[in-house]
Amino acid sequence: MLLLLLLLPALLLCLWLGRLACLLACLRSQVEKAYGLMRAAERGPGARLLAFLDAKPAVTVLGARSWDNDTRLPTLSCVHNTLSAAEVAARLAARKIVSRHGNFLAPRLVSALRASPALGGGGAEGGGVASGKVNGEGSDGGSSGGGGKWCDPDAGVLRFSLVHYNSYADIDRLITALEDIGF
Repeated sequence: MLLLLLLLPALLLCLWLGRLACLLACLRSQVEKAYGLMRAAERGPGARLLAFLDAKPAVTVLGARSWDNDTRLPTLSCVHNTLSAAEVAARLAARKIVSRHGNFLAPRLVSALRASPALGGGGAEGGGVASGKVNGEGSDGGSSGGGGKWCDPDAGVLRFSLVHYNSYADIDRLITALEDIGF
């Protein structure tokens, strides 16, 4: 009987922890489901923006080539051959469209990308890094697009951050604004 009294608190604790573990597993399942719904909501609008930018010869999109939510966060970064990222961000802001420009706490990466021959740089010690497709042919600095030149390296890259509540209409408004700007 004494043994039972000594073990009773431990047994109750085990039961409580078991219920807690069950509750946590249930919560985790619900959180994963919610994140899955958010990723699904981001996929369509994000893919539309990516397709638009990808089709522009003067634009180089940095990063993954598809909108696979398992490998891509809902952000797109790009550079334009003739328009500064700072200029584009300011012109979009005037239309109440949020975008950002800069190195996003990755100055060494942006510097390596800027030096990358694939993006029109002269190359750097160690070569430089370009992750993503370069539109057009070659990187000769010409006006044919592709990594011709990085208009304003000091402005960094232009970034669009999408979230689950951005709609197709939001993306269409952004695309229209980019076209008006000359993207």
